[in-house]
Amino acid sequence: MGMFSSSDGGDELRDRVAQLEHRVALLERAVRGYGIPIPVAYEGAPSEAQVSPKVRQLVMDGKKLEAIKALVEETGMGLKDAKDIVDRL
Repeated sequence: MGMFSSSDGGDELRDRVAQLEHRVALLERAVRGYGIPIPVAYEGAPSEAQVSPKVRQLVMDGKKLEAIKALVEETGMGLKDAKDIVDRL
């Protein structure tokens, strides 16, 4: 079955994509730190896929403000984008 062991692989694929998108967001943040602009074509809109298990757990625990803060720290996205994503979870 390859990389994903379940019969349809849906959940595992989503988790893997989320992990990869999170890594890309961290890399983009690091690149910006060096003053290197990222072309607009590569800047993805923030999505629920960028949400780490930690942030999801904070939301499940009813700690939305902490979840928003963690999402901002992890991804470098703005407060409004982070709030919108947390509100959708």
